[in-house]
Amino acid sequence: MRIQGTCLHPRFTLRMQMFLSFGITAVIAISVFVLIGMYTTIDSGNSVYNEAENVLKEMIQYSLGRSAQYLAETFTKKFDNIGGKYMLCHEFLYALVLCCGC
Repeated sequence: MRIQGTCLHPRFTLRMQMFLSFGITAVIAISVFVLIGMYTTIDSGNSVYNEAENVLKEMIQYSLGRSAQYLAETFTKKFDNIGGKYMLCHEFLYALVLCCGC
């Protein structure tokens, strides 16, 4: 009944009936494919966004870990250098006290 009212109405010419029936079918099919494409695009975009966010977080954590390691190595070298200077001054003063007998 619905098709007869929409596409196959008796007062429409055959050309109009064919145009309506194939046109409506084409519009519905194209709309379905466009909706599927939109959903797929949105889903893919969200997936890529989430993956990029996870990779960026891992890179930041790795970078911060490496930065902390480099900082610790630098401080260790500086403190070792200060410790060496302290030991040198200590030995010098110790020798000075022993030699002078002060």
